[in-house]
Amino acid sequence: MPLQTLTQELARQIAADYPTLQSLNLSRNALNDVRHLKLLPRSLTQLDLGSNRLSLLPDELGTWIPELRLLRLRANALESLRPLVGCKQLQTLDVGANRVALVSELRFLQPLTQLRHLALDGNPLADAPTYRREVLGLLPQLQSLDGQEVTAAERLYWDIASPISETVDTRQFSITTE
Repeated sequence: MPLQTLTQELARQIAADYPTLQSLNLSRNALNDVRHLKLLPRSLTQLDLGSNRLSLLPDELGTWIPELRLLRLRANALESLRPLVGCKQLQTLDVGANRVALVSELRFLQPLTQLRHLALDGNPLADAPTYRREVLGLLPQLQSLDGQEVTAAERLYWDIASPISETVDTRQFSITTE
């Protein structure tokens, strides 16, 4: 039977049995409450919460799991990326197939300077024609977006566009590769 809640008892048992736990897979359950993540070992570097029923994450996630480098949240019901702002060590984030609709939610990922790989495909915001350009403009450190490598042409665009973006509307420019 799938888990609906990461209970306090289960989280404490995991922490007691595996005090130096680095990777935890709780995917493919029916989780809608993960507030007891705070009881897990702080050594956790990889967490998979994909394919659950999460609509909210705890705001303190980054404080509770400070070493988190890989986080999978694909196929949930998340609308906001705000709780991820404190996950300072995050390098890989998969938040695809959720309900993130606003590009402004990406501002919560800007402090994550270690973030290199991001998946947002399957969210309403990914349907915008300028989606990729907007994401890379806000998160220029990315090496891949939605499983596709960030190209040299895309990087060149932002190297040129960023310094002039305060005085010129850069949406009028486009780069074509032959």
